[in-house]
Amino acid sequence: MKRCSPTPPRGATVRALTRSLGAEAVFDFVGSEPTVRTAAAVAAVEADVAIVGIGGASLPVGFGTLPFECPSPRPTGAAAAS
Repeated sequence: MKRCSPTPPRGATVRALTRSLGAEAVFDFVGSEPTVRTAAAVAAVEADVAIVGIGGASLPVGFGTLPFECPSPRPTGAAAAS
């Protein structure tokens, strides 16, 4: 029996698509523990995260829990032009 390769975590996919910057706005319309964790994983520094769903999960925020301000790799030169 052939096994399928595992799907990469959504956070890693979004980070790859955004050159490690993450999403500027994240909307979670479910609110369950897995979707809230995904929202935190894909959010950029200083991003807006809105948990709209009533799945019962919470997203701990505060000093040292989610990045608010830190240097992020910004593309420069030829990479910034593309």
